[in-house]
Amino acid sequence: MRIEVIEFVYRTLEAYHLAGNVTGTVLDVGAIDINGTVRDQFKLRGWKYTGFDCEPGKGVDFVGDATRLLDHSRFPDRRHLYRRSAGYS
Repeated sequence: MRIEVIEFVYRTLEAYHLAGNVTGTVLDVGAIDINGTVRDQFKLRGWKYTGFDCEPGKGVDFVGDATRLLDHSRFPDRRHLYRRSAGYS
């Protein structure tokens, strides 16, 4: 994962916290950890973080077809943040 992504997420979380928002939920689409993740930055701040991908692997909590993501009853229809920073694999 590029250092610029890690720094951006850190700055965004700090700004979110300073605005009075302490925690939230994240759905990371394409969550498989190939070369690093920002998952720990969210979890350390108390966020609920769910990784979703089309194949099992490190960082993936649920496997499925992203085109049918909203059909999955296990995901609430509201999230504070949907995360996707890179999708080349």
